[in-house]
Amino acid sequence: MKKLIPTIPLLFISACVAPSIDPNLPPFTTLTTPDQSNGYQYIKSFEFSQPSSANAKQNATYCITKHVSYQQITQGQSAASMWNGLATSNHKNHSLDGGTVIKYDDGNGNLLAQGRERTQFNSGMVTIPINIEFQLEVKITDTTTLIFDKPTSTLGSDLTLKPIGSWPGAQGITISRQIESLADKIYDCLQQ
Repeated sequence: MKKLIPTIPLLFISACVAPSIDPNLPPFTTLTTPDQSNGYQYIKSFEFSQPSSANAKQNATYCITKHVSYQQITQGQSAASMWNGLATSNHKNHSLDGGTVIKYDDGNGNLLAQGRERTQFNSGMVTIPINIEFQLEVKITDTTTLIFDKPTSTLGSDLTLKPIGSWPGAQGITISRQIESLADKIYDCLQQ
């Protein structure tokens, strides 16, 4: 019994340490300040910037509505998403309401939009869907800046939106790749 006593405080201390930040998160990822209660950091935004084309302001509204979606999402219990229901005892259908993509447009290249993207990752046993929700701020001057702000995500059949963790295994890499792909599509459209 005396040998176990020194290891118990070590286990307690290691359980209280916040996970490390995934070193593979791309440089366009901005993190929150560490949570004071537990030290966790979440993804605050994804920010991109490129020189503006001559048509960028003119094409802004069109390109955002063409490539950004904010549709309703409904998921039921399926074989591919059953893992989450089993893990959480949550076997109900869920949905997230949709709505208008553009929330603000000054007509001069400054827009505020809301959007959703869908991606997935393979857990080794099953492919698990991820829904990503964000606010998109577009600022077009000499440079075109896209800020995918306040990103949240759902995992599997549970459509509860949660902050995206910055630690390894939190799917920040998978989500950042999907957002980067969307940013590339928007930039390509703005160049036309």
